[in-house]
Amino acid sequence: MEAVLILGPGEVPETAKIQDLLAKMNIVAGISEDVLKTVVSSEKGESYVIARGKPPEKGFATRFESLLEDASIRWPKKIKDKPIDWHKIEKVSSVGPGDVVMRRLPPTKGTDGITVCGEIVPGLFGDDIPFASRLNGVEVSPDDPNILIATIGGKPVVVNHGVNIEDVYTCNGVDYSTGSISFSGSVRVNGNVNPGMYIKAEGDVYISGTVESASIESDGDVIIKGGIIGVKELHGEETDSTDWMSHVKAKGMVMCLYAEHSIIEAYKTINIMNFALSSSLRAVEKITVGKKGAKMGAIIGGEAISSQGIICNASGSNAGIPTKISIMFSEIYTERKNFVQSQLKEAEGKIDRILKMMEMMKNSKILRHKTSDNADKKLEHLINDKELLNTQLASILALESSLLQGKITIYREINPGLHANIGDYSVDIENHSPGKTINLKTEEDGRLNIDLTAPV
Repeated sequence: MEAVLILGPGEVPETAKIQDLLAKMNIVAGISEDVLKTVVSSEKGESYVIARGKPPEKGFATRFESLLEDASIRWPKKIKDKPIDWHKIEKVSSVGPGDVVMRRLPPTKGTDGITVCGEIVPGLFGDDIPFASRLNGVEVSPDDPNILIATIGGKPVVVNHGVNIEDVYTCNGVDYSTGSISFSGSVRVNGNVNPGMYIKAEGDVYISGTVESASIESDGDVIIKGGIIGVKELHGEETDSTDWMSHVKAKGMVMCLYAEHSIIEAYKTINIMNFALSSSLRAVEKITVGKKGAKMGAIIGGEAISSQGIICNASGSNAGIPTKISIMFSEIYTERKNFVQSQLKEAEGKIDRILKMMEMMKNSKILRHKTSDNADKKLEHLINDKELLNTQLASILALESSLLQGKITIYREINPGLHANIGDYSVDIENHSPGKTINLKTEEDGRLNIDLTAPV
């Protein structure tokens, strides 16, 4: 990449002669005019770099660009003429399946070089680095090999040459320091959920402490080792407002130690170990409060509504607190049925679109085999989902014909103030009574009546 001029014995050549010599040797690039001036005034026997080429440069190596929203803090929206609700600050970043999380920028070519003879030396490409081989919860997009997409919901964590998705978010409690949580995965709280905070999760929610005047919403199960507590009095006075009651809603089951001044809804079952006080319990399937034979297990005040069956050890209290226990269809039943039907319709639509796409692939020679394989996997997954949803829907619809077969079992005692009903058939118990099983009995004339028998 260099041309060196060495002066031998004899007279010093003139500039023009040196230039002629360079031209004869095809040295046309990188000639230094300053060195030429120095040569013609120099002593014999010295050597000079009369021309210097330019080496090729190396381009940028592969770069990885995070496409994650900067959601370290999500501030609540300011509503005109209303103060900011600081409980709605969210400090958890979350993605869902199909979200784009990272772009791979291929290596670039560096600047070309040139020899002293004028020949172009191609620039060098930077290091070509693939996505990391061991990543969790992501895959390379079938449509673009330089795009990484999430396959599960969860918390994205940027690592070298990729992103991992953690499907469980864990914290030591939910309060102002953590902010409320909205997460595309499961949430584990090793502590309490404080007043005014909320958790919304697309997976399960596990809480080792208590939930106090807070809101929990889950697309899976909610398991709370402590209690669910709401506030019935504000500033020393009883209020009918539900704003400060705890609200827990799950598309699976709800399990807790006790419930007090709370609203609990479950697409499946509700299981409470100790007691439910002045609370609203609504489940599509069974509601169970307490274990058979245990001292605890009372439903005191409020309501318990199920489409299948309700079991507890005691109802009401000696003070005659009105307590409603019902086998009937509530809003949560209709909501679950509509949800499953909408999911089924969505799955059928996706299956139809994939089948059409696969038909197009059959007639196209330019589509890649990888795309076809990906479509096959998606189709298989959707067909399995559809079968599961059909089973769920059949189970839900079966409740409509079996509602009147549901029963209420109160093992130990019934206190004054109980109103029990199965469908349109009801009974009020105003006096203390030993435990009963309440169901419907067909009379000789074919009519149905409420029947009270000793629990088994």
